[in-house]
Amino acid sequence: LQFKMQVENSLLLEVEAYVTNFISEQVPKEYAYHDIQHTLSVVKDAKEIGAQFDLSESDLEKLLLAAWFHDTGYDKGAMNHEERSAKYAREYLSNQGYDQDDMQKIEACILATKMPHDPKSLLDRITCDADLGHIGQKIYWERCSKVRQEMALTKDLIMTDQEWVDFELEFM
Repeated sequence: LQFKMQVENSLLLEVEAYVTNFISEQVPKEYAYHDIQHTLSVVKDAKEIGAQFDLSESDLEKLLLAAWFHDTGYDKGAMNHEERSAKYAREYLSNQGYDQDDMQKIEACILATKMPHDPKSLLDRITCDADLGHIGQKIYWERCSKVRQEMALTKDLIMTDQEWVDFELEFM
């Protein structure tokens, strides 16, 4: 797949390193689905979906920054992780002198991933679609098995295979 534009700047490279380290070290291993692999997939899917739109380089950067930070709030658990993730993005980007208006758009993208989704802007919608990008891919059941594992580890929720299939069908 050819991308119309490729945003790769020093800020995105720094954020990639920072978030990779943060999630690997700070997010408890019980969050088997919300690991660095999920974040890498969301960033990849955000790039692919974003390439289908005539986004400015600035909007593509905001989209990718939101994708990188969107689940960092799992360091303190699932509850309200989107709000923490948005806060972490704001703190990090403020220290980089990032534009306040642009930061609000990044926060909106992150907050839009809260279920049930209610995205307002195109960037919000792309972020939500990227966050659920595994649904339309061959890796669907592999990634879902990690959701099942995470639910067992963090919520003590053990399901039979039939209950799991029913849960997934209801989710979709």
